[in-house]
Amino acid sequence: GWVDARSRNMPSRISSPDEPRSDFSSSLAPRLGAATTRSDFRKLDAVAPEVLRRIQLVTEAFARRMSSSLSAYLRRYVDASPLSIEQLSFAEFLAKLTPPTCIRTLVLQRVDGTAVLELSPELAFAALEALLGSRRSTPEIPSRDLTEAEHSIVESALRILLLDLNEAWTPLAQMGFTLDRQSPPPDQALSATEGVVLTSFDVRIGDVSGQVNIATPSAVLKRLQKDITRDKDLGRSANEMHRERLMRLL
Repeated sequence: GWVDARSRNMPSRISSPDEPRSDFSSSLAPRLGAATTRSDFRKLDAVAPEVLRRIQLVTEAFARRMSSSLSAYLRRYVDASPLSIEQLSFAEFLAKLTPPTCIRTLVLQRVDGTAVLELSPELAFAALEALLGSRRSTPEIPSRDLTEAEHSIVESALRILLLDLNEAWTPLAQMGFTLDRQSPPPDQALSATEGVVLTSFDVRIGDVSGQVNIATPSAVLKRLQKDITRDKDLGRSANEMHRERLMRLL
């Protein structure tokens, strides 16, 4: 199941909601839909700039799909936009997590890898209320963990999110994201020094805003570099799949 960051003694990302967020560029303009890409090529496992540019296209496509699919599934207005793409170590990613939060280990199908997804509690409880039939646009966000029963309900929305992620990646590389049913502790999913590419999204469900963060191993992306950078139509086939699935949700 889900793992609460507090149970793993993970450090806090920010100490106050009013403090500036050092993990994102000060030039970030999420309201304009601009994604910021950061690279540190001093690291041995740094991903090439062309790969990051293609990943940015994936994040934009994923955000559009997530907005429409979750709006249909939750019967709520959902708006998602890319915030940033950043290269860092897995330990640095864990250090950014703000307890309490929900994180899940993901299996990367067909490429023999593991990724980690973080869903902010604001989004988890907003999705829960919507799925339980609440009509409140601004639900109360309790300062507690989700129960196991609540986790099971929220997981249905997470599966929709992962379908959108897979569709966004399909034209680029044969890599699928699925929930890890073994559920290892997320802080043990990768080695602390392993490089990851962190893609972050701002998501609004009704009047509630939160974040979705996905950490994908740099080594996996480097193995897929030839596929990722090959000239191809990034939108057509994925758009067709998305339209078909969206009609099934409605």
